[in-house]
Amino acid sequence: PGNLRVPAGPPVTPMRTLPSRTGLRPVQLLIPTRDLHCLGGARFSLPIRAKLGLLLIALSATLAFAQQPQQRDLKVERLDTVPAAKPLQIPVSYAVIVGISRYRNLADKEQLQFAERDAQSIFTALISPEGGNFRVENVHLLTGDKATLASVRREIGTWLPSVAKPDDRVLIYFAGHGFMFQGKGYLAPFDFQRDRIAETGYPMDELGSTIGGKIHAKSKILLTDACHSGAITPEDTDSLNRTLGDLSNSLFSLTASRAREQSFEVADLKGGHGVFTYFVVEGMEGAADTSGDGVVTADELAEYVHTQVREYTSNRQNPTSDK
Repeated sequence: PGNLRVPAGPPVTPMRTLPSRTGLRPVQLLIPTRDLHCLGGARFSLPIRAKLGLLLIALSATLAFAQQPQQRDLKVERLDTVPAAKPLQIPVSYAVIVGISRYRNLADKEQLQFAERDAQSIFTALISPEGGNFRVENVHLLTGDKATLASVRREIGTWLPSVAKPDDRVLIYFAGHGFMFQGKGYLAPFDFQRDRIAETGYPMDELGSTIGGKIHAKSKILLTDACHSGAITPEDTDSLNRTLGDLSNSLFSLTASRAREQSFEVADLKGGHGVFTYFVVEGMEGAADTSGDGVVTADELAEYVHTQVREYTSNRQNPTSDK
């Protein structure tokens, strides 16, 4: 009796002597200094501050080491292997967002209240990790007097085709007025003139040919809220919505209302928003993720927006989607 030692092997480090309270001779516990291994491969050193009760356990473990000197290290093996989840691959993304509330050349009754707030909300959602994770420099926002016909043409017709690559994602959002003239649809920029629709409006067929023929991104999304009351007849609403739907051959298109319906703005929605855009933003930020996988798909967004807008407006406004 005296000091109990581990058989020859790694260097040992003496621990403090345990005081005797039983009349037995004090003993000194010595353990290998080699690091221990924990689950998953991490290493840690195990200090021992033993009391008398723990000493018996330590002695039993030491005797076991003595019987099997080739296993002096204590190891805890991984019981199972869980493959790491693959990180979500977010494509390079670009967006042009247009919102006009106050038009230079329209009458007061034809002005809108919340189109520019809607555009800002879409911008904020797209650059957020929850909403779209777009790089802020890749999202161009045109509101108010910045959203002239020349600017809209430059951003959609020149900038987007120049930056978007085949594996990228492109989104175009428009909130404002839309008009029909001689059977063709036009989106109204800030400097639009009702007596010169063809010359001052942004033609829907130009938008369609740009999306289909000039923008070569893998994923193309068009969100439009352009059939507001006060500036367009139900007949024109019918034609304009059908024109918007015809653009969907090369993209996912979500439109604020269906044929012969108008879209509504409501002051009670977080300080004032279009009903359509309010629920688009809510859906993009996660409310539409019905599968719970952390990704909002186009189908999930469309279904969520359809349901919420219909319920909120008592079926007076029914968004439509095509892809």
